[in-house]
Amino acid sequence: MKRVVMMAILSLMLVIGSAISQEDITIVAASSEAARGLDLHAVAELFKDCNNLEEFERKLNDPDLGINNLDLDQDGYVDFIRVVEDVNKYSHLIILQAALGDNEFQDVATIEVEKDDDEVYRMHVWGNEVIYGPNFYYVPKYVQFHTWPIIVWIYRPAYRPYRSVWYYRYYPHWYRPYRPVHFHIYRERMVKYIANPVFEVRKTPALTVTRRVEYHPRNSVLVKKETTVIRKSGDETDVRRTSRAGDGTRVESRKTKEVKRSSPSEEKEIHKKSDSQSIKKSNGREDTVVKKSKSTSKKSENGEKSSVKKAKKMDERKSEKSSSTTSKRRDLER
Repeated sequence: MKRVVMMAILSLMLVIGSAISQEDITIVAASSEAARGLDLHAVAELFKDCNNLEEFERKLNDPDLGINNLDLDQDGYVDFIRVVEDVNKYSHLIILQAALGDNEFQDVATIEVEKDDDEVYRMHVWGNEVIYGPNFYYVPKYVQFHTWPIIVWIYRPAYRPYRSVWYYRYYPHWYRPYRPVHFHIYRERMVKYIANPVFEVRKTPALTVTRRVEYHPRNSVLVKKETTVIRKSGDETDVRRTSRAGDGTRVESRKTKEVKRSSPSEEKEIHKKSDSQSIKKSNGREDTVVKKSKSTSKKSENGEKSSVKKAKKMDERKSEKSSSTTSKRRDLER
């Protein structure tokens, strides 16, 4: 019975392993630490609590709040992120852009909001691929976000798109340059923003392609980023590495590895080997059990013999003592 159960378990494990190996698996590994300097989840939660984009830009760069911890040009100071907006009818594109030089800008993330003819609103926060890797979105989950003050503000009549007037080394009076903190300290700061989350991370956008504002991200040569994408599909493993060189050009390397899979005849041999090994193990266990039982029986027999011998010796000693006492009594009587 045990052998049958073991064989069934082994066959089930092989079937599950083959099914998993046939699935498409995609792993995205961001080698840059830039994504750790600006938590998009905290940015999204901050956005919903602001009244307008000017307030959003101020709180985003507030040293006391510390939401922005980005140092893309690695000059030892946090980069000022300005907010720039483009509008296409009922679609709003809000760009978070780091000013790294006189004409050097790096788009960090975008907030996209749209409204269709049926008064249905859609929204997502998208992280730039250069920093966060491909397909990184934060989307509101099951909330009527069109009632937020900032959404009402951007959809008011005669609205003019917001464009920040600040740029590199020309900052507002309330801003002071500050240095980035360690990642662990930064994560502790962000806990209060993501404690009761309204947004959730997804791999797909929430907006329709036809209504979105035409957008070409601005990427700076000062930001170096490498993204590794690993796809496992069937018998092949596809590894793509996309990096940005110092002059801003994108370099992509690709490597494909074939995974050797066993044929049906080889799988049968594997089953036979596993079965024979399990049978040998079970037989070995039975032999050891028999040997142990024999040794214990021998020990019990030897113990019984030794106890019988000891009893005989005790009886002999008692008889000798009784005979000696009787002889002594007879001598005394005489």
